[in-house]
Formats: sequence, structure tokens, C-alpha cells
Amino acid sequence: MKSDLPSVLFVCYANICRSPTAEAVFRAIAKAAGLDCKIDSEGTNQTKANLLPDKRSVQVANAKGCGFEVIGSRGVTEEDIINFDYIVPMDMKNYDNLMEIAPDKYKYKINLFRHYADENKRQRTI
Repeated sequence: MKSDLPSVLFVCYANICRSPTAEAVFRAIAKAAGLDCKIDSEGTNQTKANLLPDKRSVQVANAKGCGFEVIGSRGVTEEDIINFDYIVPMDMKNYDNLMEIAPDKYKYKINLFRHYADENKRQRTI
């Protein structure tokens, strides 16, 4: 169900390394900035459901003060594409996977992670 809050979905292949790490870091940044939004992560590989985040990712994120929500991995669905405002795949393969399942009228929501990086304004916030 669509929320009134702005929402961001990070997507990688198995939802155990890159996308949960992006979710944890973005949660910390949003909290520090006082932003109220829905943040989640999922994978394009449906066979990797219910795995815990990679221990190395959890260790690095925790060391930086970006706690992980301990949840099992899950696969992205068409409903997710409809309900999230921003869908951020970590690489081109996941971008292509998302574009295959996205209804045409929602494909505009899907932009690579690097799309949001402005090299002139990059700064470390955590």
C-alpha cells in the first residue's frame, strides 16, 4: 500500500550486501537530517529470500553508526515498484532486471544509484 511519506527502495541482486548497506546508511543520514521517509531494500533474485545481511556489511555499517534492521532478504515485486517513489538499483544488471518487471508507467522511478551522485557536491556525512 502506498504511504504518504516519501519512499526509497534500494535494490541489489540478493539483498544481502549492497542494498541493505545502502538502506542502513540512508536511514542514518535521513535520521540525522530529521527526514521522515520510508526506506527499504530488496533484491532482484527471488531465490535468495529470507537470508540475513552479510556479516561483513553489518560490521562495517555498525562501526559507522548505521545499524541494520535484522530482517531477511526478499525479492522486489511489481507492487513495490508501484508503491515506492524512488527505486535505486545498485548496478546496471539490477536496473535491467527492474525494467523488465516494471509496468511502463512506473519505469521513470528507477534510476541507478550513481544517478544521484553529483560529483561537484559529494561530501561525507557519516
